[in-house]
Amino acid sequence: AESQPVCFPSWYDGSCLPPTLAGSTASIPCIETQHTSYLTTNNDTRYCLPTGDWAQPGKVSQCQLRLVEDNKTEGLNISVLIYMIGYTLSLLALFGALFIFLSSRE
Repeated sequence: AESQPVCFPSWYDGSCLPPTLAGSTASIPCIETQHTSYLTTNNDTRYCLPTGDWAQPGKVSQCQLRLVEDNKTEGLNISVLIYMIGYTLSLLALFGALFIFLSSRE
């Protein structure tokens, strides 16, 4: 019996394409990376050509970017506000100490 060509495992956009029989389509889950966040409800696909080579990826991916949620930006704004208040209080304390030091010199 003659063996059917197979597309070997390969890295594709941070995911590993599994070994796939020629003429079949591999399905990989959409993943989150450090810089991008995708909706994980869809899978991306890649076709294995009859020759046993992976087809070039299409221009349109099944993975859709997750929109930034409002609470993430609110949390960021609160963090910046707390930082600025702390920085301002620290600077005021420094100026107060400097004023006391300079005014008490004889």
